[in-house]
Amino acid sequence: MKTILHVVGVFALAATGVAATTYRITDLGDLPFGSDRSRGYGLSSTGQVAGYSNWGGSNYERAFRWTDSSAMEHLGALPGGNHSYAFGVNSSGIVVGHSQSTAGKRAFRWDSANGMSELSGLFGGYGFEAMAINNAGSIAGSAADAFNYRAVLWDSSGGVHDLGFLAGTQGGYAQSLNDVGQVVGYCLYPTTAFIWDATNGMRFIYGPPTANVESVAYDINNSGLTVGYVADHSDARAFAWTESGGISWIGDLGGDNPTSYGFSVNDTGMVVGHSASSFDSKAFIWSASSGIKDLNSMIDASTPGWELRSARGINNAGQITGYGSINGVNHAFLATPVPELGSNSTLLVGLLTLLAGKRKSVLRA
Repeated sequence: MKTILHVVGVFALAATGVAATTYRITDLGDLPFGSDRSRGYGLSSTGQVAGYSNWGGSNYERAFRWTDSSAMEHLGALPGGNHSYAFGVNSSGIVVGHSQSTAGKRAFRWDSANGMSELSGLFGGYGFEAMAINNAGSIAGSAADAFNYRAVLWDSSGGVHDLGFLAGTQGGYAQSLNDVGQVVGYCLYPTTAFIWDATNGMRFIYGPPTANVESVAYDINNSGLTVGYVADHSDARAFAWTESGGISWIGDLGGDNPTSYGFSVNDTGMVVGHSASSFDSKAFIWSASSGIKDLNSMIDASTPGWELRSARGINNAGQITGYGSINGVNHAFLATPVPELGSNSTLLVGLLTLLAGKRKSVLRA
């Protein structure tokens, strides 16, 4: 009985924010006739990746969606657009981002049935950037008004809602949202991180606004754990924050003049981002129990040769996307835990079932 309980405890760690021992790295490649450059940003619960790649043998960059079954799919651009960039994807495979031309940026929503469509703006303006989409289809981003850019929320029916801005700031950008409708991002002049919900409106995360301090919130999980960075002069430090517990500093990986940025967090509290020095940038993974770790030190021996520069998204299965270099080219990657957390979860369920069966046998005896 003690042995079974011990094994169950070990596998339960996989569901409580402890990083895997190693990760198998998948090279996501690039779009046809590209010049060996791609970046992964958004990651769905089902392992779909959104990002952008060089395309067409030119300087154009185009949005993509990558899936394990169909590899990298070119999403195109809005009419008149030369470039496009994808930053978010949900479990239904809907992708959001922006298309860009000499006239500026236009936010888009893409799905496999309808292709790319433009998102509406505020007060006769236009949607500027779409950064994230939740599983209900709501989208966080920014839209232009007559004077500035405003943080907005597009609902699942396409309506656009102005989230306002913090006292002492002007305008802002929404960066992410969770499945319960909380939105995070930052306001401008000065740059100040915020959290917003429909009940309480917009509040400071690290405030009030100060001219010498810059703070940005990049992501929020379904428990409200928020990640980003705070910069005092030239020193940027990654943080994890909750409304009840305040700021926890993530740290960095050392080096000359180190900085760190937290970009994504999953529902078990695992955070990914990158730590940079004067000459290098390294992807990291962090949890409250394990601290910060260089993702490069955790690459499985079956996929050698990678230098992982930045980790931009993590899902609840522990998969991570971002970008790095392999054989001299800069490519998007998908890092999958070895063994996969999904396999651990299945084994855990089996062990719990076995334990329950043994307990019933004891009771019957």
